[in-house]
Amino acid sequence: MIDLTKFLPITITNTAAKQHKPTIFNKVLLLIKLDEIGDYILFRNLLPYIKSSDKFKNYKIILCGNIAWKNIAENFDSEFVDDFVWMNKQKYLNNLLYRFRFLKKVSSIKPKILINCSYSRSFFIDDSIAAVTPANTKISFKTDLSNSYKWQIKISDKYYKILFDSNTEIFDFYKNRSFFEYILNIKIELLKPQITLNNKNKTDESYGNFVIIFLGGKRKYKKWKLTYFIEIANYIISKYNLNILLVGKKEEIKDNNSLFNHLVNKEKVFDLSEKTTLAELAYLLRKAKLLISNDSGIIHLAASVNTKTIVILNGSQYGRFIPYPIESGTAISAIYPAEIMNNRYEIKKLYKQYRYRSLLDINSIRTVTVKSEIDRLIPE
Repeated sequence: MIDLTKFLPITITNTAAKQHKPTIFNKVLLLIKLDEIGDYILFRNLLPYIKSSDKFKNYKIILCGNIAWKNIAENFDSEFVDDFVWMNKQKYLNNLLYRFRFLKKVSSIKPKILINCSYSRSFFIDDSIAAVTPANTKISFKTDLSNSYKWQIKISDKYYKILFDSNTEIFDFYKNRSFFEYILNIKIELLKPQITLNNKNKTDESYGNFVIIFLGGKRKYKKWKLTYFIEIANYIISKYNLNILLVGKKEEIKDNNSLFNHLVNKEKVFDLSEKTTLAELAYLLRKAKLLISNDSGIIHLAASVNTKTIVILNGSQYGRFIPYPIESGTAISAIYPAEIMNNRYEIKKLYKQYRYRSLLDINSIRTVTVKSEIDRLIPE
């Protein structure tokens, strides 16, 4: 059922902000990438290829991005982007005046080329920008049903001149790579995300030898029991004498406090909830002996700096984000419920089965399994 209380006001706002198609377009490439932090990490290494390509080397490149990863983009990618336009997605969805002003600003760019870089397009977010922004050529992916209904896709597909079919690839990093190989008509030899750190991202604090724990997981069915994390943290401290860094955003503060309060040796624990930028977190990850999390977003940041990682997941969207392909060479151990672990090499079958969501119980994963991986990844 269509929520008319949401659909009609947004549609009216979009229509009001829409620019008439000009006769002359600016020599601008407008890249739209509005999904989350992990999605951006799996995209950003393509920016140097875009900037230096024969097709766009003389273009002004503008990136319309999610303000959630502004710190990463401006610290590491500003040499490949001429200008950024930042969106607060919650305001864009819920504040009609903010939405109108944002659309007027972006649509006034009048780029020659507009590329919506998100595979799972969103009808009310990135597709809406493509709808109202005049451009000579608009390009995107043939999308899936993650963020849009079929009727929405039927409408939004018409916004684009070119729709690229990436269904031959499963892993999202490879989808992005093949997309821009097609657009730029070049071969891109990338196997995994990478970040080159510099001293300006370095934190002054010294935490000794440490393991990072990031609880994450926005939805309950993706969250491993807090008591399990407590047991794991105590195990790391007692067996390996390593410090624990608890990181996260505002949403993790409550659980991080609870975890901290239940640890035996609190002097070995540093709660950095909301105390680090994403760039600083990347630097900490590079120094960490190990990352343990049940959130895939931070995993891609860890992969970018070659950090050993254990990620605990229920299997939703299996293969698209995690696990990383073997050829990527990443030290990421993905632990799933037994139903997946017993068939984990049947990537295509599992991807098809859990493409959108898994109903498997993440808490069927026992701490003994995670401890075994810790012992494998951290030499005594």
